[in-house]
Amino acid sequence: MSGIISVYIAGKFRAANAWLIEKNVRRSEEVSLEFCQQGVQAECPHTTYRNFSGAASDNIWLALTMEMLRRCDAIYLLKGWQESSGSRGEHKEAQRLGIPVFYEDDVPPTVLALTLAEIQDGLPEAVEVVRPEYVDAIKTKLHAAVA
Repeated sequence: MSGIISVYIAGKFRAANAWLIEKNVRRSEEVSLEFCQQGVQAECPHTTYRNFSGAASDNIWLALTMEMLRRCDAIYLLKGWQESSGSRGEHKEAQRLGIPVFYEDDVPPTVLALTLAEIQDGLPEAVEVVRPEYVDAIKTKLHAAVA
């Protein structure tokens, strides 16, 4: 893999009120920042479209976010993603396209970000804070997708 790795951040957006939506957006921003701090591009539809609610149909927003996903090297699903019909659709599309899928329940964002940064930079070994089993699993998923 060469160039900057791009990771799509997927998780709940819709909620019962504006406060809960904001909490969902903030969580996706926190995770996106962890990736960006390691030099890994985070594509975060929550922040891209957060203020456009109601300005177009849900079908348009879902089509746009799916296109964003298709341009990414991997998808990272936040805890609770199963509660979101949009995230379930993104998960299904990523699997259909062979895009590597990572789950916050399985690997913390900082660990994945550090590992992706090292793979991106072509370093032979992961930094000490990354457990070898994470590195091997992540490399396997990424290399399977580009092979």
